[in-house]
Amino acid sequence: MTIEYKQTKEHLIEYNKYVLSNNKKYKRNIFFIRAVIAIIIFAVFNNLVKDVPLFEPYDTYIPFVMAGVVLFITSLSDQSKLIVKNMLKANPQLIGERKVEVLENELTIEDDKGKTVYPFESFTQKVETTNLLLLFLSETVAIVIPKEVFGNVDEKEEFLNRIDDHKTYNKN
Repeated sequence: MTIEYKQTKEHLIEYNKYVLSNNKKYKRNIFFIRAVIAIIIFAVFNNLVKDVPLFEPYDTYIPFVMAGVVLFITSLSDQSKLIVKNMLKANPQLIGERKVEVLENELTIEDDKGKTVYPFESFTQKVETTNLLLLFLSETVAIVIPKEVFGNVDEKEEFLNRIDDHKTYNKN
């Protein structure tokens, strides 16, 4: 079975969104940033209500307010777009034409850079998102295959079954 497609920046952004949304360290960092912002906002408003400055004079706590605003904006921004932008600067070959071939005991991926062979045993997890099929090699490294390349549901299921026949991980 052979599948050909073009991997795009949008595919990588969706993949990174999935990885970030399931990363405990990232979630913990976002929680910490928002907690710091809440403390800064509470301290500033508490002192304004009491009409007693946190520091004398008033303008010395402005850097804390600005830091809170920057942290707040950063915590709301879409980090996956920034991550992908930086990834593509260092590795522009991450986007482009791909040819995936499912052989008897391995998956081969051919791109502009060359051909890579992955034994089925190297996959640790299989995940389906709304638009992607992700075959994980580790916790954060995966082969990204857009679902749109499959002509129909049966073709996708045949692809997954050929891989699953050789796997021991939990099939989701």
